[in-house]
Amino acid sequence: MQDQITILIAALILANLDDFKYKGKLLSVSSLIFSLALLLFAVSKSYLLSIFALIFMGSSSVTVISLINTLLQIKVEHKFRGRIMSVFMLTFIGLIPFGNLIAGSLAEILGVSLALTFCGLIATIFFIAINLLYPQIRQI
Repeated sequence: MQDQITILIAALILANLDDFKYKGKLLSVSSLIFSLALLLFAVSKSYLLSIFALIFMGSSSVTVISLINTLLQIKVEHKFRGRIMSVFMLTFIGLIPFGNLIAGSLAEILGVSLALTFCGLIATIFFIAINLLYPQIRQI
């Protein structure tokens, strides 16, 4: 229930931004917040700290997904928009079950906490690498 409220609040705040100039910076920061919150959740032994991490994970993931969807629709030429959105949905909805399968297998082998730590480290490294390799994302 708390996660749904967090997602609703994040979505309403994002919708209220209107023509926000710094979408690329918000995308980069939200991606990093998600991966760091995942790491925090993975190592947390405290209930309150875990709730805090989950709130940040939920709100940052809604922000990232909404921003990517918005930017794709704004930046892509009209004649390619349908194709690009279908690839986006394929990667977003079609590949998530495979990631879940891998994460579940890791949790079975390593334990849940270690598997989440591993996934959080991979996500953090990935988002840092993307921001270093493609600094123009922050200029969007």
